Amino acid sequence: MRELIAPTGRKLERLQAEDALRASEERYRALFDSVDEGYCIVEMLDTEAGEPLSFRYIEANPALAVHTGVSGVVGKTFRQAFPDESDDWLICCETVLKTGEHIRFERALGARMLELHVFRVEDGSGRRVAVNVKDITARKQAELAQLGRTEQFEAFLAEVPVGIYVVDPDFRIIEINTLALPSFDQIPLPLIGRDFAEVAHLAWPTAVAETCISQFRHTLATGVSHAMAEIIGLRRDSGVTECYEWQINRIPLPDGRNGVVCFFRDISER
Repeated sequence: MRELIAPTGRKLERLQAEDALRASEERYRALFDSVDEGYCIVEMLDTEAGEPLSFRYIEANPALAVHTGVSGVVGKTFRQAFPDESDDWLICCETVLKTGEHIRFERALGARMLELHVFRVEDGSGRRVAVNVKDITARKQAELAQLGRTEQFEAFLAEVPVGIYVVDPDFRIIEINTLALPSFDQIPLPLIGRDFAEVAHLAWPTAVAETCISQFRHTLATGVSHAMAEIIGLRRDSGVTECYEWQINRIPLPDGRNGVVCFFRDISER
């Protein structure tokens, strides 16, 4: 019977190096999958003249799906994973590839506010960027609560790229930003000071309106947030079927009482 001979010399060094690399990759994967923040690596694809810029996901951790609401992105292009998003994100990745400079920016994704940190992957390919994704919705809502009726508050309402309105504990609408107004353009003015339940019934059929009112009252009473991937229905005021993504949270108001803020986006075209 032949005896097993332990590897020596260069073969031993190669095996030890392979074991070390494997252990390093396992540690990296464990860390990659366990972090709370979303993380992904995308690679720029070759395109013909006149074709749009394109990136494909080659790695993504589980937290990315939690923060974006979209899973199974690996192997897909950005447009396949997020067909309704603008190309600004792609242009940002291309800029990072060309300059090597990190870029941080904020954007809305449905009812969420995300902070993205984009940086080049220095692997010699010159084609890959990594993206760190944080859900900053709660932070933005806290900022909204702390600003009060100031110039900063008005600027915040104007700049946030989603519709926003605030309902006070008396169930009256006390704030509404410009992007939210088209969703209420069939409701008789003024909106500020109007009873939210009245507005909901003017806009939507009874079943939809009562669901919204119930969730607003529950959040106001308990502080429990509600998020809807979509709410769809035939509008009572316009006779048009519309669909929205939205999220509501309880916030402290400047007078010390609690109110409810709603962040929403019209996704009817999609």
